[in-house]
Amino acid sequence: MQKSIITTILFSFFAFASLYSQSYPDFTITDSDGNDHTLYQDYLDQGKTVVIKVFFVACPPCNAIAPSVQELYEEWGEGQFDVQFFELSVRTSDSNNNVATYKNRHSLTFPGAGNDGGSLTAVAPLLSGDFGPYYGTPSFAVIAPDGSVTFPTPGSGVERIPALSQAIADTGATGMGSSNPDPSIFTFEIKNLFDNDIDNPILTLESQDGTVSYPIDISNPLVINDINAEFPGITTPYFRVSKTDDVADQVSALDIFVVVRHILNKELITDPLLLIAGDVDGDNALTALDLFTIQRVILRKDLVFPNVPSYQFTTDEIAAPLMPGQTQNIEFIGVKTGDLNGF
Repeated sequence: MQKSIITTILFSFFAFASLYSQSYPDFTITDSDGNDHTLYQDYLDQGKTVVIKVFFVACPPCNAIAPSVQELYEEWGEGQFDVQFFELSVRTSDSNNNVATYKNRHSLTFPGAGNDGGSLTAVAPLLSGDFGPYYGTPSFAVIAPDGSVTFPTPGSGVERIPALSQAIADTGATGMGSSNPDPSIFTFEIKNLFDNDIDNPILTLESQDGTVSYPIDISNPLVINDINAEFPGITTPYFRVSKTDDVADQVSALDIFVVVRHILNKELITDPLLLIAGDVDGDNALTALDLFTIQRVILRKDLVFPNVPSYQFTTDEIAAPLMPGQTQNIEFIGVKTGDLNGF
């Protein structure tokens, strides 16, 4: 009988432990400034610790503790190093505009989001008890880079701040930049279908929504030590490529010959990328009109193709996850409109 009781207790203990040892589910929020934040891609995968403050704007203790939380945020580097804070509302009535007003009232500098910014979805696992009992607002969850969660942190008021700081430190965070930080390094290959380098493509590093953009020199590796300092306004970086000049480059009578043989069923073009190259009028078919258009470009009668750019890339954007200490090679393949043979 005693053995059975012990077995039951042990089983319950391990079941309880496994319940709270799971990783926090990924989420994306749009903060009150309109910036997107994805938990893993932007923070945990970059080795950062994330602190979530669960609140609502009319909550008296949330307002009372707000200045102390801001002070703690500043002590941990104000989001510049390996710790980031988020203020996420649990009320459907709290919009991003309400959160912005709340932040201004308390001079908060860390991101916050309301219901329309996705806050309810982001905090749902905490409210449901997946990571421990939920005692109401304000509550704090500390998410380590491996996705493990410390929740709830003890205390009901400002006395919880030291415990919260210790929970952050327990994740291995330092709140400081390394004296010799390991940079994220990117190299670039931008080639055509025939594995030749494309001359002078336009490559940019941009924000996810494309509102912030920086030109990139592909002739040298791109070394990023601090994305916020070196490329202000970008939190989720993307590389984007384009090329609209050199319209007649690599376009010749040989290309006309290839299209003629296809139209006459002498030698069909089956490569889908070559079909894109030959479809110079953009009507999704190879016809005599494409022959006419190619001829006009060769003769410099037309300086652009009517409906398609000079180069069409198989993808024109690639996400750029920051991986400190690693070198990533970014490859783009461009289809030169009108060039079906590489000559």
